[in-house]
Amino acid sequence: MDLTQLVANAQSLKAGCGQLRDQLDQIIAQVSHVEQHQDHIATQAASPSALLLSHQLGSMASVVRLATAQLQEGHPSLATAVAALTPTSEAAAAASEDTNAQQVSVATRRPYRQIHCSGQPPPVDEKPARHQLFRDTLAIVFGCLPPWHLTPIRHALGPALFRQSATNHTHISINCEDDHSRRMWEAMPIPVAHQWGGRASRIRQVKLRHPDYAPNWCLGTWVSVVEGHAAGRAALAADKEKRRQQGGGAAAAVDGGDESSDDEGTLEVLTFERVSLDRSIDIPNPPPSSDLPPAPSAPVRLPALTTVKDIPNECAAARVGRNWQTPNVKAFSHDYGLFPSGNCVKAWLADCCERLEVLISGYDGTAMVASAVSELPAGRSFSSLHILHLDLGRAEDTDRLREALVARRVRRQLRSLRLNILSVRDDAHEVEGLRSAVALRDAIANPAALSEPVIDFGGGRIDIEVLSRTTEPHVQEVLAHLVKTATTVTYKGHDEPHPAPISDDTFPAAHTLFLHGGVLATEDKKQRAIEVASHMPNLTTIVAARNVVPLSKVWCFLEGLQSEWVSRGEGERSVGTVSSRLAADLTQGSGTLWDGASPFLWSRLDKMPRVETVHMDIRPGDLDEDADVDELYTNLMEVVTSSTELKGHKTTKVTFVDRDIFDACHQRFLSRPARPMLRPQEYRLFFHDLSLHVERRTQ
Repeated sequence: MDLTQLVANAQSLKAGCGQLRDQLDQIIAQVSHVEQHQDHIATQAASPSALLLSHQLGSMASVVRLATAQLQEGHPSLATAVAALTPTSEAAAAASEDTNAQQVSVATRRPYRQIHCSGQPPPVDEKPARHQLFRDTLAIVFGCLPPWHLTPIRHALGPALFRQSATNHTHISINCEDDHSRRMWEAMPIPVAHQWGGRASRIRQVKLRHPDYAPNWCLGTWVSVVEGHAAGRAALAADKEKRRQQGGGAAAAVDGGDESSDDEGTLEVLTFERVSLDRSIDIPNPPPSSDLPPAPSAPVRLPALTTVKDIPNECAAARVGRNWQTPNVKAFSHDYGLFPSGNCVKAWLADCCERLEVLISGYDGTAMVASAVSELPAGRSFSSLHILHLDLGRAEDTDRLREALVARRVRRQLRSLRLNILSVRDDAHEVEGLRSAVALRDAIANPAALSEPVIDFGGGRIDIEVLSRTTEPHVQEVLAHLVKTATTVTYKGHDEPHPAPISDDTFPAAHTLFLHGGVLATEDKKQRAIEVASHMPNLTTIVAARNVVPLSKVWCFLEGLQSEWVSRGEGERSVGTVSSRLAADLTQGSGTLWDGASPFLWSRLDKMPRVETVHMDIRPGDLDEDADVDELYTNLMEVVTSSTELKGHKTTKVTFVDRDIFDACHQRFLSRPARPMLRPQEYRLFFHDLSLHVERRTQ
């Protein structure tokens, strides 16, 4: 044993304890100051300084708890060792008592490792109670912790291990969904976010999960993290170059063992995701950290970035004027965001157009991409592009995009092309848009890509009349596919030059039929609507809610539809939901209960199909200003009561757009309930949320 080293260790421990005592005295004084001025601090509880103080107190408390536990664990062993070398019998007895007390204390709690008596060697087959890990291994373990978990144990880890752990971060998620994470990111100052980005020199993915109604939430934070990462990589590259120049071959050999060169970067993916937050979570307007930090003076080099996924307008525009360099992006997908941000796509495509392989743009993407492509300098091309998915807009934007892509050497080379449209309406612009989409498809798609439908709308809405607006083979081919996949069919009653034949195979996927009011006003158009509805095998919903017609017209249509089904041998069919608007016929004289023009269903029940849900709207514009509310309420309850007698009925709902009419009917209901035949044991009738509900109770 080296006595000199033993004494030096004892002196070092004593000096360290003295310094620790001084530090503890200072910390106690500062905490006492907080206790004395807690009333003043409470008035600033929402300020950044108060949030920072709360974070620091929690961090220091964790450090003190950890240090206390370590001292309590090590002190008994130190006392035993000192007592063993003390020559007096009293000291030896005291040491023995301490050892016995330690053993009793250990025996009273759960043993996490075996405790051995002095002088008795441990069993041969027993593993050591502790296993020392190298610092690199510890850095990998602690590098899995997010910043808000790593920061509180910063002092326990020490500066070197803390920095190395932060360096091992490979994924950073700026997440608004988790309460703790959201508050931490919202309170984080922009310079601190820049620091974290600089520490995370090996990061591979940055993900922003923002509220769906606030895409600029923490906009400045994620930009600072990315720019901090780029600055950190630049500093590493400069340091490496300096060491290479100073050390020559030896330094270069040492650096050669790195996973990747500092000049190649590591950040590969930027991902953005919309999150639907609970209504109880309040995001202020403007959102926290929505302002961008000052533009950096040095270029922001991101050479490893290959994927940008679902970036909204607000975030895509953040790089404009900040000298970002992203030459190797191969996949770029763009989301529309909430507000237009100019041509935010141009800055991204200008950097990487020669290497870009996948381009996806959401709503109104055609105009933005067309503008970005057409404004690129001469000589730039999209020669590597082979996947293009766009939401189509106006025909002129589609034509402009086609001309720009062809000029940039995109000629029948795309292996995957998806052109999405929202709907196909009976409108000259819509038909022209289809022609432009066909021309774009034929100009840029590889013939092999045409084996699957290119122009689609994901099961959208189509007007029946549009089928007779064109005879062009290519457009008819596209329409044939759209008709097969449409989920909603609309009939407006417009003139059809050549009415398209309707069969059970025409709308195989459609489940909803929209009827404009004018359709039911004339017999010939009503028969056309019946023809369409009777050939929809998956029909579950009928909506007659535009250009209000008397409710009796809707019931006549349903009678005709049921009659058509019976004549075709299909028997009694079921309709899930029938929606309509209650017109002025509720207040302008409803006729007798058995009148064919009556809105009531008593005389029609045996002629109607099975209907599970009846939904009706009452809007202020549908009623006569001088209408008597008593008459309205009486007739309304008669309609509701008669609807409950429909075969298969489950629910009736009447929605009031006008609060005054709702309150008036509600007051009359409280004093004069519905007909006695709506027995409480069979039906649940109530007013709620501007609606009258009648629900059949389950047996």
